[in-house]
Amino acid sequence: VSVFYYTYADTYISSVRTALDAQLTSAGVNFTDYDGNGNQTTQTEAIQTAISKGTSMLIVNLVDSGSEDAANNIINMAKEKDIPVIFFNRAVSTAEDGGESVISSYDKCTFIGTDYEMAGHMQGQMIGDYLVANYDKLDLNGDGKISYVMFKGDEANAEAIARTQYGVEDADKVLTDAGKPALEFYDSANSNKYLVDQNGTWSSQAATEYMQTILSQYSEANNNMVELVIANNDDMALGAIEAIKSAGLKPGEDIIIIGCDSVKAAFEAIIAGEMNCTVECTPL
Repeated sequence: VSVFYYTYADTYISSVRTALDAQLTSAGVNFTDYDGNGNQTTQTEAIQTAISKGTSMLIVNLVDSGSEDAANNIINMAKEKDIPVIFFNRAVSTAEDGGESVISSYDKCTFIGTDYEMAGHMQGQMIGDYLVANYDKLDLNGDGKISYVMFKGDEANAEAIARTQYGVEDADKVLTDAGKPALEFYDSANSNKYLVDQNGTWSSQAATEYMQTILSQYSEANNNMVELVIANNDDMALGAIEAIKSAGLKPGEDIIIIGCDSVKAAFEAIIAGEMNCTVECTPL
């Protein structure tokens, strides 16, 4: 069995790899792991090599999440050799059917993952509830609004798109239903209302660098303080925490930090009082 990860560097994916390696070993399955290193061409070439060596199954964490072209290319290579394919974690399409038409094009292909929209809904509800319960304390500059930054992660990733949308929309509904103003993105010049990791790796470093730049311009002294960080994965939340600490502020107290994935380091940060919440979704 050949297992292809989009990158070993992703903390959440690293935890999945550890768990899957253990499961395969326990089941007596011979397997080989491959690191896509965030490059779809690298992953596709590795799949070609594995097929040529006679692999009996492909388990694929697609690099270009949401790319039907990349998924169909892999499916066609597998179909030619009658090899089963399991895609997991990263959606194969951003279409309304969630990629069902892509997966169903080959009877030996399936997808295992979470309801990617549900994570966004959970995130938004959690944010709204937390803010309503602590509003006056969290409105640091006393302007009656909560200013936020959204770290999207990967621009084309279906999970990132849903979390970015519903994380804010659902939070806004909770806030407005409670008679509070909707969230306000910290940078009025940014029409997207999010920041992405340009390398598509959802990295803590990207969030740290973004947050350092933000905090050099937005502060209580300037009366434009960022009061909430919404991160679509825990690594980016943890990166923001490091920048906040370096600025002499208290993450989780001065600035609220919301993550997603429920990795071990996020739980440790929550216990330490440096992070407020994270989301955990179970596979469908």
